[in-house]
Amino acid sequence: ASGGEDLLEPEAEPQRPVQPVVSVGDVSPKETEALEVVWEDDEDDLSSSEKLQRIKATLWQSMSMCGTRVAALRARTQNLQLTMKAIADANLAVKETGQTMLQGNLEEEYEVVSRALSLEYASLLSFSFVQRLSLTSFYLADVVSGSEKDGLTPEQRSEIQESLVSTDAGLQQARSEVLELEEAGGEQRPRGAPLGPRSALVRTVDIVKRELGTLSQLLPGIKEQETTSEQPTTQLNIGEQLKVKAVNLKNEITKTKEAAALMAEETGMLESLEAGLLEAIAFFAKETKIAQLALLGFGTSGSGESGMLRDLQNEVKVQRDRLAAFESEREVLSNLLQTVREEKAMLDDKCNDLEKQLEEVEMQNRGE
Repeated sequence: ASGGEDLLEPEAEPQRPVQPVVSVGDVSPKETEALEVVWEDDEDDLSSSEKLQRIKATLWQSMSMCGTRVAALRARTQNLQLTMKAIADANLAVKETGQTMLQGNLEEEYEVVSRALSLEYASLLSFSFVQRLSLTSFYLADVVSGSEKDGLTPEQRSEIQESLVSTDAGLQQARSEVLELEEAGGEQRPRGAPLGPRSALVRTVDIVKRELGTLSQLLPGIKEQETTSEQPTTQLNIGEQLKVKAVNLKNEITKTKEAAALMAEETGMLESLEAGLLEAIAFFAKETKIAQLALLGFGTSGSGESGMLRDLQNEVKVQRDRLAAFESEREVLSNLLQTVREEKAMLDDKCNDLEKQLEEVEMQNRGE
C-alpha cells in the first residue's frame, strides 16, 4: 500500500474528524477508510474496465455514506425543532405568570438549542456538497464505462472532458467551503477537536477528486466510435435470428431495469437531501426575520450603544448569508434531482418498449 494511507493515519495521536455538528454528522474513520482506495504496487496491472468499476464503486459508496449521514442529521434536526417548539410554548406560558427569572432561563435554553440546530444544518450543507458532486462524478464514470464497447464520438469526448474539469473545480470549491463550515462549527465545540485537511469529510472530497483524476486519465483510452453499418446476419435462419434477438432483448431489459433501480435509489437520497435543505431554509428564514426585528427594535429604542448596534447588524448579515447559501445549494440540487427523475422516466419508457418488442418476437418465434 502507498500514499493514500497518509490521509488516514495521524502522526501523533488519533484525531476526531471535525464537522460543524455536535455528534451525528461526524464521519467515522472506518467509513472513510472504506472509501479510501489503497493503491497496490500492481495497480497498473488492472485493466481499464477494472479501474472504471473500482472508480464507480468508490463514488457510489461516497454518495451512499453521505445519504446515511443526511438521514441521521435530519432525524436530529427534527428532534431539535421539537425541543425548540416545546421551549417556546413553555416560555409563552411562563410570560403570563410573570416569572421573569424562569423566562430568562428558558430564553437562554432556546438560544442554546437554536445554535446547536444551526450547526447541524451547517453539517447538512457540507454533506450536500459532497453527495451531489459524488453523484455527478459517478455519472461521468458510468458514461465512460458504458462507452468502452462502442466508443465515443469527438463531441461526446469533449463534453465529458468539460464535465470532468467543471466537476473537479466544484469539488475544490466544496473542499474550501467544508473547511470554512468546520472552522465555524469547531469554535463552538467544547471538545475542541483539531481542524484542517485531516477531517474525514474533507478526505472524502480528496478521494472523490482522486477518482475523478484517474477517470480523466482513462478517458483518452476509450476508442473513437465507429460509424460502420451493422451487417445482416444472413448465416442464421429466421427462427435462429428470432431466438438471438429475444436473448439480446432480455439482456437489454435486465440492464435497463438495473439502471432504473439505481436511479430510483439516487432519487430517494436526493429527495431526502432536498427535504433537509428546505427545512434548513425555513429555519434560517425565521432566524433572519428575528434578527431583523431585533435590529428594528433597537433602532426605535433611541439607544446610543454603537457596539450593540454593530452586533445586531452583523447578526442580520450572518443569517442572510446562511439563508442564501442554503437557497443556492437547494437550487443546484433541485436541478440535478430533476435531471435524475427525467432519466429515470426515460429508462422506464425504454424498458416498457423493450418488453413490448420481446413479446412480439416471442409471438413470432411461436408462430403466432
